[in-house]
Amino acid sequence: MKRDRDLPIDRRQLLGSIAAVGGTISLAGCLGGDGNGDDSAATASGTDLSEQSMPTITLLNADDQSHELHVLAYMGEERFHWQTYDLDADSEVALEDLEAPDEGESQTESEDESGRSLTIVTRLSDADQWEESTIDADDSDCTDVMVRVDAEGSLTTWASTDC
Repeated sequence: MKRDRDLPIDRRQLLGSIAAVGGTISLAGCLGGDGNGDDSAATASGTDLSEQSMPTITLLNADDQSHELHVLAYMGEERFHWQTYDLDADSEVALEDLEAPDEGESQTESEDESGRSLTIVTRLSDADQWEESTIDADDSDCTDVMVRVDAEGSLTTWASTDC
């Protein structure tokens, strides 16, 4: 299946950046959890995407320098957010008022397996490569995402569906 996304980079660059940072992206359970170690959830077949809540996305700059961060967010194949943020040193920004992509006809997960996935694509302005993180939103009612610039100026994305 061909993905029709308007990324400002070509597919080869994107795939190269994903391979380069694949080991550094931590996903499920890093922002929450009940401490019992079981943060998994089963995939819900037939879930109406129009009822899915939008993710909570937080941008955190733990560096002592300011950074310009580009953020794209997709629900399934539909981009619902694309913006550049100027992050002050040691700052935090919560992305609010995110709107769900227009689904057109009501679509269920059993009709489109990618409909429940959340993909966050990020890049610092001084970086050559984009980083992509895909989170399986499965049957959870919420998704928390944190994109963090660490003290060395590197990006890491964490996500939890156990809110």
